[in-house]
Amino acid sequence: LTDAAEEQWSDLRRLRHERASILEAIRELDGEAALGNVNAEDHRALRTHYVHEAAIVIRAIEGQEHVLDDEIDLAIAERRAARTTKAQNSRDERGRIR
Repeated sequence: LTDAAEEQWSDLRRLRHERASILEAIRELDGEAALGNVNAEDHRALRTHYVHEAAIVIRAIEGQEHVLDDEIDLAIAERRAARTTKAQNSRDERGRIR
């Protein structure tokens, strides 16, 4: 992988961790609300905030995944082209030997 791709993978791992943390916070908040430890108004406000933050992170994840998918497709195309060129050169070489 290129340095840029490594950095993108690192960003993606960080974003996925952040998403998991936010979703866990939502679960904990809902649990506390169910137990009556958080009043309805605070629960609604905090949950709205967490859901908004989760949406931002999820959109960022989707964007990173799209960029990485494009990089993977490009790397595959380059390898296929190199393999095709190598096979063609091998056939050409065999033709000259005969």
